[in-house]
Amino acid sequence: MINASDTDAAARRGAFASMIAHELRTPLTAAYGALEMMSRAGVTSEPIDARTSLLLDLAHRNTHRLLRIVEDCLDLEADSDDRLILCREDVAPACVAELGIQGSRDAREQTDVQVEVRGGSSRVVTGDRARLGRALTHLVQNAVSFAPRGTQVSVTISDDVSRGMTRFAVQDRGAGVDPRLAHELFRRFDCREAIGRRRVGGLGMGLAYVRTIAEAHDGRVGAGLEPGRTTFWFEVPSTEERTPHPG
Repeated sequence: MINASDTDAAARRGAFASMIAHELRTPLTAAYGALEMMSRAGVTSEPIDARTSLLLDLAHRNTHRLLRIVEDCLDLEADSDDRLILCREDVAPACVAELGIQGSRDAREQTDVQVEVRGGSSRVVTGDRARLGRALTHLVQNAVSFAPRGTQVSVTISDDVSRGMTRFAVQDRGAGVDPRLAHELFRRFDCREAIGRRRVGGLGMGLAYVRTIAEAHDGRVGAGLEPGRTTFWFEVPSTEERTPHPG
């Protein structure tokens, strides 16, 4: 049984995490903006040496990574308080796939796992383009991190016209996950690993973020777990194609 003191403690922890995330976002945004300007300056004005360019790129990418972690924390906290506001627009599913793969660049470059896009969609999603892209990024990063080296991860887009849904599924050919854990994996801060999968880092927020964003769009998440093949997916409502926002 959860008593009042446990509830109060959880509320205080949540408030503290939210405060820290808010405090981190401002300096990280400023640092990322400065690094972005420096990166562009290196291209448009005097060239910089290779070592400086490498260090600048490293700082730029890791600042961006930290900023995304903070934004994810703020989104999860806002959702828990019913304060999450989506910036809705018409988005082509192919654009979501592109954002998802672009966002996983660092994870892909650290392995020799390849990512391919399969299928397609003739429909349009009315949703938050950036957040849908980040949700898919989490699935791709998760798959790339767990997939055996030298294998391939697939991102499949498919429509269920009868239900008015478009699904984004990411599959790897790792050791798999115990099917009994499927639902629990979408809980916040769950970092459990499957037997045979190599250990990776992470805060255990990725799948929770996917679920949060999917459900905020009136969609849902799921997993197909079997030996030698693991698929995580989310689906969101879609309609007949109109004029989607350009990717």
